Amino acid sequence: MPVFSSGWVDMDIVHDPKRGLSFVPAGHKALPEDARTTYFYRVPTVSDRVEFKRALARVGARQHSEIDLLGALASGVRAILSDADDAERRDYLLALIAQHVAGIEAFYEQVRGGEFAGSEDDFLAAYLKAFAPVPEIRAVESVIADHWPQYADMCADRAAYVAKRGLVAARMFITGWEGLSDGGGEPVKFRRRPDGTVPDSLLSHVRTEHLAEFGGLIAGLIEPSPAKVKR
Repeated sequence: MPVFSSGWVDMDIVHDPKRGLSFVPAGHKALPEDARTTYFYRVPTVSDRVEFKRALARVGARQHSEIDLLGALASGVRAILSDADDAERRDYLLALIAQHVAGIEAFYEQVRGGEFAGSEDDFLAAYLKAFAPVPEIRAVESVIADHWPQYADMCADRAAYVAKRGLVAARMFITGWEGLSDGGGEPVKFRRRPDGTVPDSLLSHVRTEHLAEFGGLIAGLIEPSPAKVKR
């Protein structure tokens, strides 16, 4: 299967960046137009959902769920705070982790039950509440990561995932740009490989935070929230 599929997208958008959808990174929106970097992209099609996931797998991008991460964190707490003298602190942290997991699971149950259909604001509010960091848990995360390899590896996977997702998204969906310069200040001319992807040699000029932000945009289009799906 080819990397690109035209689907319902107007192919003129793909071939003419001036007519494509545009993305201006958050850090550039307040800049004058002639100082911005603007990226053009095509809308992912249904078949792109599979190709995007496959491309992520090929670069070793692994995204562990919050529940899985919390499970590994709990295992680390049990292993590291194993002495009798640590029992009170251990049980307190495990109870906080279990409460946090229960809140996330309740949010997922609401999503499956269609409670946020048609209300993006309600979905976002519930999401932020369920996934809000717990200060006491955050305070021990680095300690557990330093002494519990399973948790450290999963955190490393998560950190790398955002960067890898952005790179894959840019390879597949960017159709052009304006205002992108190389290290010498010269404009970077857009081109594609024969398979339709954008070469990494060109994407190396794209700021890391721009790739991360673009990857999030594409992920939201490929897997829209329940509220958006129901509209």
